[in-house]
Amino acid sequence: MSIGALRQLLKRGRFDNETLYDVLMKARQKGYTDLTDAEKAQYDMLYNMFGRDAMRTMEDRLFYSMGGKYPELDDMVSAGRYLDDDVLTDVFNKKINSVIDDFAVRAEKLKDAKNPNEEAMALIDELLEDDMLELLRDRKSINDMSGGFFTDDMMTVDPEGRLDVLIDAMKELQYSEALSPEYLAHNLRGTKRHINTLPEKQIKHKKKSGTVEDTDFWDEDYEYEPGVINPRDKDRMDILSESSANVASEGKYTPTTPMDPDLDATVDASGQIQWNPDPGPRTTDPDFEDILKKAGGGFIDRPLYDD
Repeated sequence: MSIGALRQLLKRGRFDNETLYDVLMKARQKGYTDLTDAEKAQYDMLYNMFGRDAMRTMEDRLFYSMGGKYPELDDMVSAGRYLDDDVLTDVFNKKINSVIDDFAVRAEKLKDAKNPNEEAMALIDELLEDDMLELLRDRKSINDMSGGFFTDDMMTVDPEGRLDVLIDAMKELQYSEALSPEYLAHNLRGTKRHINTLPEKQIKHKKKSGTVEDTDFWDEDYEYEPGVINPRDKDRMDILSESSANVASEGKYTPTTPMDPDLDATVDASGQIQWNPDPGPRTTDPDFEDILKKAGGGFIDRPLYDD
């Protein structure tokens, strides 16, 4: 039986999904040799029923996020502990932030490259097609493990869709005429602040891609010829594209242009100008005269220091 046929059976509820989940999780936790005879019989029955290739594929996908990428997750599974959604979301959010920080630093280092703008374009391509895709696959795996395997349409991990908003923002930057190392680093940091303070409408927006119930995340049915439909692995760009369904219009990040590659200006609560090397996102490009006006004046028309 192919993975596609197994996927369809699970969709229609013709097999006890929770039993399948429990057997696979137990085998992963203890290892086959340490299973009881009854547990081995259940595990072997699945392989006999669905076939070695289909079951291997299913296990690879379910446990995709394991193996050292998230030590806390590995520890939970090996110890047989409850996979707490809040704990795993916190772990996953830290991973997202770490990736953003890493790429922001790498972007800044491109300023002195021979072709800096081309290097910035290559870097954002790498971010989207490698790291963001990997995070989407990790999130799907963690969701399936913490959500009980095809039990509902919830996004148990990253329920706000922070990763989706980040991907949407990077796709906006990808072909921007303004793209440069400075522009990319600036907006990576701006996006990081944005996804950590998402609006309520984004938080409550119904998520579709990568949820527990999204059984078409990894592959899709494809009609190779009239009447002949078989599954095929989903193209990486399709997986990235489908994540946009998780982004509300109110949750989108608006790219901004730094006033200066190294410094940016903000106005604090008292109306004083503050020069900030790590600015937050704004909805429009700032103008220096506007900043001065917000601070309570125009150009300097009095001595810098009072007698």
